[in-house]
Amino acid sequence: MQKWTLRTSVGLFWIAPDRDHRYTLGLDDETLGNYHSPGKAGDDVFLHATGHSPWDESSFSAPEDISEWLKA
Repeated sequence: MQKWTLRTSVGLFWIAPDRDHRYTLGLDDETLGNYHSPGKAGDDVFLHATGHSPWDESSFSAPEDISEWLKA
């Protein structure tokens, strides 16, 4: 099972596959959303559209492409 992680100043974002062949985006112990692809989940982090206000309202940067996240 492939998982992607990105350490930021607000916590550890993670993207992991679920049982329904979709991908879950989370931050530390919180689930933020469910996506058709890991790239779409990464896009929401890059675009500050995660639903997590401390991240979404920040000026912190994230990689534009999920290939720059750490793969586990």
